[in-house]
Amino acid sequence: PRVSHRPPRALGGRPLPQSTSPAAETDPSPRAAEVKILKAPANPFSSISPGRKWNLVTVSDPRSITISDMADSAYYLAGSKIRANPDYRVENIGIRSGTVSSVADKIERTLQVPPGGRIGSAAWSADGDRLAYTTISNGTMAVEILDPATGRTRHVAVPGLSGKIRDLDWSRNVAHLAFTTTTAAGTALWMVDTNTGEARRLTPPTLNF
Repeated sequence: PRVSHRPPRALGGRPLPQSTSPAAETDPSPRAAEVKILKAPANPFSSISPGRKWNLVTVSDPRSITISDMADSAYYLAGSKIRANPDYRVENIGIRSGTVSSVADKIERTLQVPPGGRIGSAAWSADGDRLAYTTISNGTMAVEILDPATGRTRHVAVPGLSGKIRDLDWSRNVAHLAFTTTTAAGTALWMVDTNTGEARRLTPPTLNF
């Protein structure tokens, strides 16, 4: 019997539209407009300091879940995700820019972002007079402390510091700043003297994950 190769037809008898470029349908490459959307920064985020003296506005990279994130072993406890392995990868993803503005007048300070780098996270002191933040540059991280009133930024001196820095937490009297560092070995707790900018490790480098 002869096989018919007629194009498919709709209910009204009219031929359905056929693709004139099969390659265009199977091409997985994103278009320029799609790439622009994917690389667009997230909406600005605002954080008012305690005491409402200052306003921090940051613009961050868009964050998406990768296959590597999904494949990472984890436990879930009371709705919280606990990684089975330490998350020590320092990725160049975070805050692209940050500006601290005075609520009462026109003072404005810009956070120091390393060339080609990012800011990881930021935390206001309990009195709202200082802002601690982490920087990311060439696979390493550092801690900075900004005094918005004077515009001075103090670099925290941390001998032997390595890994992923997070969990910035000020003491009530703002004399100290705590943070954690995570390497392949595990997580350690550090303490900074905010007056001198010097830091010391309080726990072994393999405290936990």
